[in-house]
This record gives sequence, C-alpha cells and structure tokens, in this order.
Amino acid sequence: MPIHPDTLSSLASQYSLGMTSIRGRRVQRLLNREFAGADDVLLLRLGCGDMAVVGRSTTGAAFCATDGRGPYASVFKWLHDSTQALETRFDLRKDSLPGLASSSVHYPPGIGCPGGHLSPELGVAEFLHSNQVE
Repeated sequence: MPIHPDTLSSLASQYSLGMTSIRGRRVQRLLNREFAGADDVLLLRLGCGDMAVVGRSTTGAAFCATDGRGPYASVFKWLHDSTQALETRFDLRKDSLPGLASSSVHYPPGIGCPGGHLSPELGVAEFLHSNQVE
C-alpha cells in the first residue's frame, strides 16, 4: 500500500529543512511527486554526511540526494532484480520541475547491492544495513 500523502509530505518537509524557501518547496514537490507510489520511504544520512531519501515499492525502489543548491536534482529508480537504474535529472530552477535528461546507469553510486541485485523480499532497513548506510 503506498505511503499516505500526508506522511510523505511530512518527510519531504523534514528533508528540505535548511534549504532556501524556493528551492526547499521545489524539492518537497519533487519528492512528493516522485515517491508517491512508494510503500516505504525514509530519510537517511549517508556515510559522507549528506541526507538522502530512499523509497521502496512492490515493483522497485528510488533514491534521491540533493541539498537544493545545484541546478538540478537526480532521482534514481530501479526495478527489483535489476542491475540498472534510471537516473532522471529535474530542473530545480523552474517551478514545474521539468525533466532535463534521463540515462541508464549501474546502481546509484554508493548504494549498490550485494551481488548487484535488489531483491523484492529485501526491506528498506535490511537493504540499508546490508550496504552499511548510516
């Protein structure tokens, strides 16, 4: 069952704390739009200290890490049991958050899975633990 919109909105708001007001609102809208179908969404601190958002659904997963300062934010999405992710870059300079470009990549840097696959049975917590994400 997809995450409740109010819960996702609250997580997006927490994630954007510290960003400028305009960029923060745009990042919130992006997260609300791109993670709406996720069953589980959580905020996490990466080993480098940056915050990220990870989501999981019955069909796949998604990852986003942005501080809102660059010209775009990338969202990585991949299907369970896939070794490729689709990276889509969204323009943070425009209110409509249009997609700038998409490309197929091998898992987002730093969150690859053991053996190169994300199993559908693997929960978000197990996935993060198995990849030593703080």
